[in-house]
Amino acid sequence: MAMKTHYDNHRAPTKIFQLGDLVMIPNHHLPATGKSKKLLPKFRGPFKISAVLKNDRYEISSIEGHTKRKYKSIYSADALKKWITFTTPDDNVLENDPSSSDSSS
Repeated sequence: MAMKTHYDNHRAPTKIFQLGDLVMIPNHHLPATGKSKKLLPKFRGPFKISAVLKNDRYEISSIEGHTKRKYKSIYSADALKKWITFTTPDDNVLENDPSSSDSSS
């Protein structure tokens, strides 16, 4: 029982994705070019979660208009990484900022 408790305490929580989330998948299928693969990307994407299956499995598919080839496959949650998008602040927010108008006067 002590071993189970130790294992459970050190286990990472399960990743949970929603339908429509953007994810990256492992980049296992690299061509054999004879060159080092050390600096090649480990993941590729983005892909969209198209279905949520049992036992922490997800069906992913390519995004329409993003790639020429259609792709659909099933991956476990531990093999996926969340796709991160960076957004820039709106120009309107900067224009309406009262601190910026005080400094220009």
